[in-house]
Amino acid sequence: MTNFEQWLKAAQESMTTSAIADNPQPLKKKKKNENKYDGRTREAKKFVERMLAKKAAREEAKKNVK
Repeated sequence: MTNFEQWLKAAQESMTTSAIADNPQPLKKKKKNENKYDGRTREAKKFVERMLAKKAAREEAKKNVK
């Protein structure tokens, strides 16, 4: 065997053993932030009002569909 073949074989063996997790951990769910925008400035207040109005309209449309 040449040096390259030995290196290639060693690389493949090390990759196959470390690629498999011994103890897989479940994925953590991200916590949703209820109120991302507090509306301290005038522009932010207008933005929050628009977003809340759109959200209310979406929820109302969802209720009307059912």
